[in-house]
Amino acid sequence: MAKIKRKNFDPQTHAINKEYLYIRILPLALQTMSHGFRYQGNEEQYYAEYNRLEKIKSSLKDILLSGIPSHMPSYQRHLATKAILEKTILDICCNNRKEIKNDLLNLVLNENMAAVEKYQIPLQREEKMLIRSDFDGNIYPQENESLSPFYKKLQKRKNTPKKYYPQSYNLEEIPVWESFAQFRNFRKLEEPLKEALAQMRVPPKSIKKLNAFDLADIIRSKVNYRENPHFESSRARFIKFFIANHEDEYRQYMLSNQPLISEAFRQKNILLPYNSPETYVKYIEKTVKDMKTKGNVPQIFTIHHKIDVQDGRQKKNLAEVNNKPNLCIILDTYHTIIHTLSKNYGNSEHNFYNLAKRIEIPADTVFFGGLSKEMQITHNFAEQNTNRLSKQADGGRNG
Repeated sequence: MAKIKRKNFDPQTHAINKEYLYIRILPLALQTMSHGFRYQGNEEQYYAEYNRLEKIKSSLKDILLSGIPSHMPSYQRHLATKAILEKTILDICCNNRKEIKNDLLNLVLNENMAAVEKYQIPLQREEKMLIRSDFDGNIYPQENESLSPFYKKLQKRKNTPKKYYPQSYNLEEIPVWESFAQFRNFRKLEEPLKEALAQMRVPPKSIKKLNAFDLADIIRSKVNYRENPHFESSRARFIKFFIANHEDEYRQYMLSNQPLISEAFRQKNILLPYNSPETYVKYIEKTVKDMKTKGNVPQIFTIHHKIDVQDGRQKKNLAEVNNKPNLCIILDTYHTIIHTLSKNYGNSEHNFYNLAKRIEIPADTVFFGGLSKEMQITHNFAEQNTNRLSKQADGGRNG
């Protein structure tokens, strides 16, 4: 890696160069921690990668400290980053898998991220299923052992009982419907679900025997939920919201970070979807279009829950886990690091409360393209809610 020399300290340029270092080193650290240094069995490739890492190590001072006056408050933090990355590279090359997790933890803490310990009330299986189905916009096949005896008997029934009508059903009589109804996606399916129950000729007085997995199976097999215009994954809904509000910031991030983006694709062994600066610009415009129309992000990104799904009881209801303020577009590498450093203590089968350790990103972050603040995009949800409530109040007065 060529040495970078600058006379003046530019935080944005400095952040870009530092993040390129991270995306070059951290995926190797994660891979080594999980499976060992990937070229350990191939001497030629091992030394080639070793030499590349050594060149990066020798350039750390110029990349991380060049142009930063030593009296600036950020100087010591950048100096600490240099020491952490030097140790990380050493631990990768030495296949020191146990130490790498500490290296990663020290790095994220040095970048002002928080490691939080909290008490957790474990979610039930059906609650996790509902959150996942709403988030993915897909209801997955249910395991046979999860279905109730009553529902299994309905499926095996050969005789045709009396006919019922959709208006005969009150879903509130099903105890688990309260959990379903917390999600907008499932509330919109209330009438189609009643029609499905009538089609199956389920006795209205017996619907209270249905469990959450029974209802999910009925929706999956009898309700054409994919064609329902109101049923959309929380993931896609958030991505469309993000690009509608932060298109210019997203485009600027992508334009400023082509080397980082290219390296992220290579680290995931994905063929680059562009081969020149001109086609890269076209690729960015394609990703913007895909985010607007399909709710898809580029392959090197994923969607992160700021409050972990497992910690869903921190929210007022289950649906809030998938609400926009709790979601964030994040580079895969950092998503993996956050979950690698998170931990649950105790056994949820025996303890009502679990002690959990979480790496948390700032609550207003909606795009996490790197550890540096310059690589992140925030959204003021509090101001948005205030404006919405103000408009509602004005509408009420005007009405």
